[in-house]
Amino acid sequence: MREKKVFKWFAAALIAAAAIITATVPASAATRRRATLTISAGQTYHVLNKSIGTNKITAYTVYVTPANTRTRYDAVIASYPRGKSSQPTEYMVRSTNKGVYVNNAAGTFIKQSAGSNSGMLSCIRVNRGSVTIRVDYTTQSGKAGISFVKQRASHRPMKLVKAAKGRSVNFTMTGSNLTGAPVIMSAKRGTVARRTLGSNNSFEQYTFENSAVAYRVYYKGKLMSSYSRNKAYTNTYSSLRYLLMNAPKRTTNWIQSVNTAITFFYPSDYVGMKVQVR
Repeated sequence: MREKKVFKWFAAALIAAAAIITATVPASAATRRRATLTISAGQTYHVLNKSIGTNKITAYTVYVTPANTRTRYDAVIASYPRGKSSQPTEYMVRSTNKGVYVNNAAGTFIKQSAGSNSGMLSCIRVNRGSVTIRVDYTTQSGKAGISFVKQRASHRPMKLVKAAKGRSVNFTMTGSNLTGAPVIMSAKRGTVARRTLGSNNSFEQYTFENSAVAYRVYYKGKLMSSYSRNKAYTNTYSSLRYLLMNAPKRTTNWIQSVNTAITFFYPSDYVGMKVQVR
């Protein structure tokens, strides 16, 4: 009899513990989900979170996988890596045939304004071949939260402006929730670009070499050797080399094409980029 009483007490204790655990687990526990789409040549898609408040996506990773090396595509992807110096901006690739992996640890989207309830994870355009885009995301809503929305045939992820030798361009974001202004510089080997850092002859210099960009910083005309390093190209295509530059603020300051023409690419959607040429 004593053993039966002990067993009944133990069973009742287990039931009570289970009830406590159930009560303390949130009703909307985070789940991991996946959304995929194959995009063919001539197609442009937006990858959207149409209801940020409802879908409650807290983090996501975007993978873009080309079908083969002949594939070429353009893409902009929301980027907010974890870290003290991180900022909401965009990762961009132009005319690439390489796979792309972007982890957005903060679940930040590209929005028309800071208060918007919808946001874009990516805009992607396939120029040749096909790619598969995959989004792995964490949501607390328990429902699918990613939408693939086909765009008109003329839509492109990026716009462009060309600066002839000696000309300068300045980019300023007038919309969106982003902090850092993203711009791609496209040029041939030997090209030199300078980005002003102030009015006291301080600037960054980018020299497009064969396999990398020689990056140098000058303060009041004096080379700051501690900042000198080589930057890898984002990608290359034929004789062109592409470098993504994420300015730390909503304006890039003036970027001068010192010795030959440079083509600049900037996002088409939401950022409201104001472009000045002088």
